[in-house]
Amino acid sequence: MGMNDSIFEEAKRLLVEGKVKESIDVFTRAINGGSKSDIAYLSRGVAYLKNHNPDKALDDFNNVVKHDDQNFRRHFYKGIAHLTKEEYENAITELNRTIELKPEHGPSFFARGTAYAQIGNDELAGQEHENSHHPVRVKSLWPAGDDWSLEDTV
Repeated sequence: MGMNDSIFEEAKRLLVEGKVKESIDVFTRAINGGSKSDIAYLSRGVAYLKNHNPDKALDDFNNVVKHDDQNFRRHFYKGIAHLTKEEYENAITELNRTIELKPEHGPSFFARGTAYAQIGNDELAGQEHENSHHPVRVKSLWPAGDDWSLEDTV
C-alpha cells in the first residue's frame, strides 16, 4: 500500500467513525496526492453532505464526472445534494440518471419521490415511494439509520 493509499484509507476510517471534518481534510490530502482521486472526490463529497455543505459536495461530485459519467453513486449523491438545497428539478434530473444507470437502486426512487412531493406532484411521489420498496431495490445502498453506508460509497 502506497503513501496516498494509506492516506485515503485513513480518511475512510475517519468518516466511518463520524469524524467528518477530519475526514474532509485527509481526503483533501489524498486528492492532492493524486491517489484514487475519483473515489476520493466522491467520498469527500459524501463527507461534505454529512457536514451540511451541499455546495462543496456538488463541486466534488462534478469532479467525478471528469473521470466516470457512468458512476451511479455520483448521480445519486448529486441528487441528494440538490434535494438538500431544495433544487428539486435538478434533483429529479440526477436521480433519473441514477435510475437509468442502476434501475434496482431503491433509494433513488425514494429520493425522487421526495423531490416530486416537494414540487406538489403527489401522484408521482406515491408511485416512487412504492417503487422504492420493491424487494430487489430494498437491498440497494441506503443510509444505515441516519448514516450513509460508506462501504457502498467508496
